[in-house]
Amino acid sequence: MTPFEVCSSVIALCAAGFTFYQAHLSRKHNRLSVMPHLQRANTYGWKSGGGQFGYSIYLQNYALGPARICSVKILLDGKLIGPGIEEIQSCIANASKSNGIMIEESTISIPTKNYVVKAHGEYRFCEFVMWLQSDKEDAFKFLSRFNAIIEYESFYGDKATLKI
Repeated sequence: MTPFEVCSSVIALCAAGFTFYQAHLSRKHNRLSVMPHLQRANTYGWKSGGGQFGYSIYLQNYALGPARICSVKILLDGKLIGPGIEEIQSCIANASKSNGIMIEESTISIPTKNYVVKAHGEYRFCEFVMWLQSDKEDAFKFLSRFNAIIEYESFYGDKATLKI
């Protein structure tokens, strides 16, 4: 083998190595690009006529890839409640009475396992319409007693957790 042939072989092997490395980086980048990113979004305000205060919580996916829900846990004062909607609404009603808040209407929707929040999509998690004796700070104080832990994953299987 001549030195010219050896150099050609070395260059060809280096080019093949760099090509494989670039393909690896490209796959890694694509995987990160479609990783879902769930965030909490709130809307609130006084309803017409005064006294009624509305509050909604949404899950929003701000990523290019969909989020597959693995599990949802609802906590009241750090303790797990549920898992059924009726049990959760009962705990909310009891907690609201102890805070002097009358909930007129509540809608709670908990995504089930394998539910998919599409890319740039949102999911209405809960909505409350409540009568307040004083200002909205009482409502925020009451609502701060509730937390949720949402575990989700990408379609590649990369896991993430949202605590709200």
